[in-house]
Amino acid sequence: MGGSMNHNFDRIVAFIDILGTSETLRHGSEEEIEHYVKGIEGLYSKIRDELPIEKLKMFSDNILIYTDGTSPENIESLIESVARIQLYMLQEFSLFIRGGVVVGVLNHIPTDVDDFIVGKAIVDAHYLESNVAIYPRVVVSREVLKIYDPDSKSIPFVKDDWDQPFIDYLKYAEVDGFTDPQQLMAHRDALIKHIKHDNEMTDCSPDRWDRIRNKDLWALSYHNDYCKTNDMNELSVRFIEEYSVDVQKIIISVTDKGMEAIDSGF
Repeated sequence: MGGSMNHNFDRIVAFIDILGTSETLRHGSEEEIEHYVKGIEGLYSKIRDELPIEKLKMFSDNILIYTDGTSPENIESLIESVARIQLYMLQEFSLFIRGGVVVGVLNHIPTDVDDFIVGKAIVDAHYLESNVAIYPRVVVSREVLKIYDPDSKSIPFVKDDWDQPFIDYLKYAEVDGFTDPQQLMAHRDALIKHIKHDNEMTDCSPDRWDRIRNKDLWALSYHNDYCKTNDMNELSVRFIEEYSVDVQKIIISVTDKGMEAIDSGF
């Protein structure tokens, strides 16, 4: 490792978890596992070829993205990259992601074999992902908001009127600042497909199922809130929660007669 140099300074760091990976790899069918692996391969190609990512590490179901500084431009490029990853994984593979974005010291040490990274910022971003985000969203720390705009403490494309600031990734499905109905419909269809897949899970404890259902309800709330805000209610998802005798649990049923998932307390 001769000639290595320690690059130790503040960066913007995002830690991302692709939800459902362990369940798929442990209990999924051969077809489901192949579908997941194609999703990861496609994601890597998209990141490499299309996204403005400065630094990246992928391992198993986790993605670590970090910048070379803490400027507004660094923050914007990282948030855009994460948002486009969220859109891509849901629309193309019906997979949710969850994550955290923080600012902090990250040691990036290039070596002859590979780069070595360690630092409190990774720990903090992972904590946000695993303990604060809860739902399929990427939470942004208040410190990052303050760095971007010390006066308003807000960032474009970060939604800050729910319980935690998070990346408003559907904003990146817009074209020239206007809602794209085709993108929104693709998001709607992918969300419904994801929920229907979850409803078919049979080997699931009651506590775990409640957590899964709450994630789906949050995603419905986010989609429908975006539709309502942008006068696109025709593309919202209507649903009811009902007991299924087949799987013996309360499931989310998408139906034209259901209620919109808005004001669900998230």
